[in-house]
Amino acid sequence: MTIDKRVIDGEIANLEQNARNMNSLEKLAVLYLIKDHMEKEEHEPKMEANHVRSMYIAPERKDEHRSEFMKAVENKNPQEVMKIMDEHMDVVKEFMPKEHRALCDKLKEL
Repeated sequence: MTIDKRVIDGEIANLEQNARNMNSLEKLAVLYLIKDHMEKEEHEPKMEANHVRSMYIAPERKDEHRSEFMKAVENKNPQEVMKIMDEHMDVVKEFMPKEHRALCDKLKEL
């Protein structure tokens, strides 16, 4: 599935100009996270699931090879991390329903 970065950029621009409440700011934050992830994905080779897990388990890896998200969740309680992520999945579902479905499908396959 391909997500058009122009759609993300357009939504970001709209929210930057019109954000008036916390819900809008949360959506903006999620869109920036998605955009950041997409840009990093373009410049990095695809990683296998085991490699991603090892990045989480092995914090001694070089910081430049770890995403901002992985750095933020390092040594955090996984249940608390998932609770926070779950709170933001509605935004992903609203703005990117196909990506939300693909993500849920991948997680079900684990």
